[in-house]
Amino acid sequence: MITKLLKMNEGRTLEFKENTSSLRSIAKSVISLANTGGGTIVIGINDKTKNVVGLENSKLEAERIDRALADIISPLLIPEILPDRLLVGFKEVIKCCVRTYIFLRVECFL
Repeated sequence: MITKLLKMNEGRTLEFKENTSSLRSIAKSVISLANTGGGTIVIGINDKTKNVVGLENSKLEAERIDRALADIISPLLIPEILPDRLLVGFKEVIKCCVRTYIFLRVECFL
Protein backbone atom coordinates (compact mmCIF):
# COMPACT_ATOMS: atom_id res chain seq x y z
CA MET A 1 0.00 0.00 0.00
CA ILE A 2 1.21 3.51 -0.85
CA THR A 3 0.74 4.93 2.65
CA LYS A 4 3.13 2.27 3.98
CA LEU A 5 5.74 3.27 1.37
CA LEU A 6 5.43 6.94 2.38
CA LYS A 7 6.71 6.03 5.84
CA MET A 8 9.90 4.64 4.27
CA ASN A 9 12.92 6.56 3.00
CA GLU A 10 14.17 6.43 -0.55
CA GLY A 11 16.94 3.90 -1.05
CA ARG A 12 18.06 1.01 -3.22
CA THR A 13 14.54 -0.37 -3.56
CA LEU A 14 12.31 2.72 -3.33
CA GLU A 15 12.15 5.95 -5.29
CA PHE A 16 9.64 8.80 -5.31
CA LYS A 17 9.03 11.01 -8.36
CA GLU A 18 6.85 14.10 -8.40
CA ASN A 19 5.53 13.73 -11.96
CA THR A 20 6.02 12.09 -15.35
CA SER A 21 7.63 15.11 -17.05
CA SER A 22 10.88 13.20 -17.64
CA LEU A 23 10.12 9.75 -19.02
CA ARG A 24 13.83 9.20 -19.63
CA SER A 25 14.49 9.72 -15.89
CA ILE A 26 11.75 7.22 -15.05
CA ALA A 27 13.27 4.73 -17.53
CA LYS A 28 16.70 5.14 -15.91
CA SER A 29 15.18 4.48 -12.48
CA VAL A 30 13.38 1.37 -13.78
CA ILE A 31 16.64 0.05 -15.28
CA SER A 32 18.58 0.81 -12.12
CA LEU A 33 16.07 -1.06 -9.96
CA ALA A 34 15.92 -3.96 -12.42
CA ASN A 35 19.71 -4.33 -12.34
CA THR A 36 20.02 -4.13 -8.54
CA GLY A 37 17.38 -6.46 -7.18
CA GLY A 38 14.09 -4.78 -8.06
CA GLY A 39 12.02 -2.23 -6.21
CA THR A 40 9.25 0.34 -6.41
CA ILE A 41 8.86 3.80 -7.94
CA VAL A 42 5.95 5.90 -6.70
CA ILE A 43 5.05 8.78 -9.02
CA GLY A 44 3.03 11.71 -7.69
CA ILE A 45 5.10 12.18 -4.52
CA ASN A 46 7.58 15.00 -3.90
CA ASP A 47 10.83 13.13 -3.31
CA LYS A 48 12.25 15.69 -0.86
CA THR A 49 9.20 16.31 1.36
CA LYS A 50 7.19 13.14 0.62
CA ASN A 51 4.13 15.34 0.14
CA VAL A 52 1.53 13.72 -2.10
CA VAL A 53 1.17 16.06 -5.07
CA GLY A 54 -0.82 13.58 -7.13
CA LEU A 55 -1.30 13.27 -10.87
CA GLU A 56 -4.09 14.66 -13.00
CA ASN A 57 -4.99 11.30 -14.58
CA SER A 58 -2.95 8.37 -13.24
CA LYS A 59 -4.44 5.82 -15.64
CA LEU A 60 -3.50 7.90 -18.68
CA GLU A 61 -0.03 8.63 -17.26
CA ALA A 62 0.53 4.91 -16.53
CA GLU A 63 -0.27 4.08 -20.17
CA ARG A 64 2.11 6.83 -21.30
CA ILE A 65 4.89 5.37 -19.12
CA ASP A 66 4.21 1.87 -20.48
CA ARG A 67 4.58 3.08 -24.08
CA ALA A 68 7.72 5.08 -23.31
CA LEU A 69 9.42 2.19 -21.52
CA ALA A 70 8.66 -0.10 -24.46
CA ASP A 71 10.35 2.43 -26.76
CA ILE A 72 13.31 3.29 -24.53
CA ILE A 73 14.41 0.03 -22.87
CA SER A 74 16.09 -2.83 -24.67
CA PRO A 75 15.57 -5.72 -24.16
CA LEU A 76 11.91 -5.21 -23.42
CA LEU A 77 11.16 -4.80 -19.72
CA ILE A 78 7.58 -4.63 -18.55
CA PRO A 79 7.24 -3.50 -14.95
CA GLU A 80 3.91 -3.72 -13.17
CA ILE A 81 2.50 -0.18 -13.34
CA LEU A 82 -0.50 0.38 -11.09
CA PRO A 83 -2.51 3.59 -10.99
CA ASP A 84 -3.68 4.09 -7.41
CA ARG A 85 -5.86 6.56 -5.55
CA LEU A 86 -4.77 7.62 -2.07
CA LEU A 87 -7.49 8.01 0.50
CA VAL A 88 -5.81 11.12 1.91
CA GLY A 89 -7.18 13.89 -0.29
CA PHE A 90 -8.16 11.41 -3.00
CA LYS A 91 -5.02 12.17 -5.00
CA GLU A 92 -3.95 9.84 -7.77
CA VAL A 93 -0.44 8.35 -7.88
CA ILE A 94 1.28 5.58 -9.82
CA LYS A 95 3.06 2.65 -8.22
CA CYS A 96 5.61 1.03 -10.53
CA CYS A 97 6.87 -2.36 -9.31
CA VAL A 98 10.12 -3.50 -10.96
CA ARG A 99 11.42 -7.06 -10.80
CA THR A 100 15.09 -8.03 -11.11
CA TYR A 101 16.50 -8.28 -14.62
CA ILE A 102 20.09 -8.40 -15.81
CA PHE A 103 22.03 -6.53 -18.49
CA LEU A 104 19.62 -3.78 -19.51
CA ARG A 105 20.69 -0.73 -21.42
CA VAL A 106 18.92 2.47 -22.34
CA GLU A 107 18.29 3.22 -25.98
CA CYS A 108 16.68 6.61 -26.18
CA PHE A 109 14.18 7.08 -28.99
CA LEU A 110 12.44 10.12 -27.49
